[in-house]
Amino acid sequence: QVQLVAESELGCTDTITKTVTIKASFAANFEVAESCIGDSCFFLNTSTGNITSTFWDFDDGTPLDTNFNTSHFYTLPGNHEVQLTVFHHNCKDTFSANATVNPKPQFNSFDVQHLCVNQSAITLNQPIAFTHEGSIIEWFWDFGDGSSPFITHQDTQILPHTYTSIGEYTMTSIVTTANSCKDTLFTKIEVNPYPIVDFTIDRDEGCMPLCVNFTNLSTINKGTIDYYEWNFGPDQSHDFEPSYCYNSSGDFEVELTATSDKACIQRYTLLENAIHVHPLPEVQFTASPYTTTIRDPKITFFNESSEGSSFMWDFDDGQLAYSNNPVHTFQSSGTYDVTLYAENKYTCVDSITNTITIDTIYNIAIPNAFSPNSDGIHDQFVIENIEHFSDAVLEIYNQWGELIFTSQKSGTLSWDGTKNGYPLPVSTYYYILTLKDEQNLSGYITLIK
Repeated sequence: QVQLVAESELGCTDTITKTVTIKASFAANFEVAESCIGDSCFFLNTSTGNITSTFWDFDDGTPLDTNFNTSHFYTLPGNHEVQLTVFHHNCKDTFSANATVNPKPQFNSFDVQHLCVNQSAITLNQPIAFTHEGSIIEWFWDFGDGSSPFITHQDTQILPHTYTSIGEYTMTSIVTTANSCKDTLFTKIEVNPYPIVDFTIDRDEGCMPLCVNFTNLSTINKGTIDYYEWNFGPDQSHDFEPSYCYNSSGDFEVELTATSDKACIQRYTLLENAIHVHPLPEVQFTASPYTTTIRDPKITFFNESSEGSSFMWDFDDGQLAYSNNPVHTFQSSGTYDVTLYAENKYTCVDSITNTITIDTIYNIAIPNAFSPNSDGIHDQFVIENIEHFSDAVLEIYNQWGELIFTSQKSGTLSWDGTKNGYPLPVSTYYYILTLKDEQNLSGYITLIK
């Protein structure tokens, strides 16, 4: 009870008594931790006393919150001055503090290269791009295949992970800033098979040129094979099933590389030195002579081949020979394409052909007189059939043995009865006809008018 006594200056008094209630003490307070944009900011009410009502003002224009403990979702980063007002009946207290909301990193682009099963690493086609404030302190990768996550504290374009089975996986990527703000990206990963490369050949040994047909047996479990590269040793091909001729001797391996539509590359190599190409013998021969007449049609052949173990001669007249250096007599005139076949220890055969000419013998007709009087009859001394004899030479002598005319064959041989362009008198002259590889002819010719 509280009593108030009042006295006037004249000594008069009056008294009033009222009851005063003293209520318990209380104080407003709260705690809040830093948060990240996009996450809820949690407020812990630590006010003391008997609190009958609570009001939160989040400093962003949103309605007051009356929950005792609460959370708030800020749309903008920064320091927000939050005010807490608490009441005890008609009594109130107020407390203010900053709620710090940090920006999050945000992925802008992310691209994974085509992946192949059992590939030793995942390669990003370009660096990870994102916007952020502050430094990135952690990169977290969960590959979605039950393996342990990969955590690193520096940016990288190479992720040390191997998918051991084909299929589709969801890879989770999380980046964390120094303020513990995170962003998460889920990426679909397709793990593709390698081609199963195989092929066969129709022959693996033979003489050069050795032509081999290749049968492509390559398959793939998913997708398609878009590109083939055959390596034969000397050359390459991109055909599906090529044929290739080896034009040099030696031992060769064959490699087939197949590339899928997802850029998965697989190679298959036939056993080293799997194709054996044997050399041919080197065939060569000469003949003596190459040209003769039917009067002496015997030809000697000289085998100048190397790397041959057996030989056969075909003389183009129905006759064969198997000796090394045969002598062959042709039975009639003509042109013969003589072929020498040689076989080596690998049973490889090669040949060469040379031409032999057997000329016909012609009878020479030599007149014993002529009359160079310009009447068109026997005006020149002409030797018939001389055109069939090469390098023939005609010499004319007078009765004193003086050489008055000589002519080497150029088409036909003839004499017009002159010496140095001047007509000679009627007389008997002596001729000598020299024939190459033949007996020389001589005799008398009478010049008449």
